[in-house]
Amino acid sequence: MTETNRYTEIDNAIKAAAADGRNELARNLFGLCDDIGTRFSGTEGDRRASAFIRDTFKKYGLSHIHQETFPFTAWRRGSGAQLRLVDPRACVLPAYAMPYGAATGDKGLTARWVDIGTGSADEVEEKKPLLPGAFALTDGSSGPRKDIQRLCVAAGAVGVLHGNPAPGMQFKTGSVDDGQESPIAAVSISAETMALLRRTAEGCLHLVVDCYCEPSETCNVVGEHCGSEDPDTFVIMGGHYDSHDISPGAYDNATGVTLLMEVARLLEPFRDQLKRSLRFVAFGAEEMGLLGSHYHARKNAEVLRTTRFMLNCDTPCLGRPHGLGFHKCAAAESYVQTLSSQMGETVLFANRQHTSSDHYPFQRKGVITAGVAGKAGESSGGRYYHTAADTPDKLIIQELSDTAAFIARALLRVVNDDHWPVLQHDAK
Repeated sequence: MTETNRYTEIDNAIKAAAADGRNELARNLFGLCDDIGTRFSGTEGDRRASAFIRDTFKKYGLSHIHQETFPFTAWRRGSGAQLRLVDPRACVLPAYAMPYGAATGDKGLTARWVDIGTGSADEVEEKKPLLPGAFALTDGSSGPRKDIQRLCVAAGAVGVLHGNPAPGMQFKTGSVDDGQESPIAAVSISAETMALLRRTAEGCLHLVVDCYCEPSETCNVVGEHCGSEDPDTFVIMGGHYDSHDISPGAYDNATGVTLLMEVARLLEPFRDQLKRSLRFVAFGAEEMGLLGSHYHARKNAEVLRTTRFMLNCDTPCLGRPHGLGFHKCAAAESYVQTLSSQMGETVLFANRQHTSSDHYPFQRKGVITAGVAGKAGESSGGRYYHTAADTPDKLIIQELSDTAAFIARALLRVVNDDHWPVLQHDAK
């Protein structure tokens, strides 16, 4: 049975404000990507971005705005990586040092390489007798690069060559450990270099990596639309604002934090009609190992006890129909069907589990979490994430604007729902 939409007037106002405010949304996106640029944790770009978000939160009428500053171990690129094929022939191979990979020292490392395919546990186990003292070569398609790195450390490799499976001479960066230096080196190579090494099959490489770690600090930026009836019950929307140093991180994750700010703007005229508190958190140091979201979850344990839902906005799907991708919560499908009926449009449901984004610390605390799911949309930013090509020209402002309106309308209902279901995570 189709439910009556109690929020028709507000829905229409939100849609109109989103359409009218596309230039405002674009200014925020381009401000992060073009004016500030890379937002690598603990750098000047990181500090400028957090100040930009704080000031925008103030502009959009949020209350209880503050920064949660926390220390972390920062990885710093020195002169980078130099990779050479020395046998069976000599040539220079472009390479890019990856965050938290270890330095080699000035003399570098000379070793053969061993192809471990996708980097799965089974493939590493199969090649384990060959890996001690060797470089491991992988396309990384089996799973998180950190898991592959740790498998190679345990197998005795001296370094990992993380190949980018996508062609185009692009390096694909990413941290290879969580907030600390890996015991071995890690560099990114292009699909073309990986193919060359696979054709060559055997030989020796020489690798020099110059990098170091040092104490630093970064922060989360927090603001709220306070609930008018039950301010101590929360719904949280989060997204990380940091990027890697290789690019301005447009899709990963300037999109997410731009949506965060835009949803705050769209709901500001209706903040007195929000029964419960809606908290917005721009997380720092997600790319370093979810450091900001882990910090917020620890620091706000009391708040999480009365948090009914957390929506994470990290590399969101931007096409229609929109949807919500829950994490180990099949029971949420019926609520998504209710949302779909209330909103008068198809809302897609997904149920999947992964641990590599800022929802995970909240999920570990028992909070029901989801990401922005749905169709991929026309924006092609996803194929370029963690590369130098992750730039804002690949994003479509109307898709971002429409997604912001969808999120604002969905969260309005979640915040106000007096019959919010008691949802449990899946047993397995």
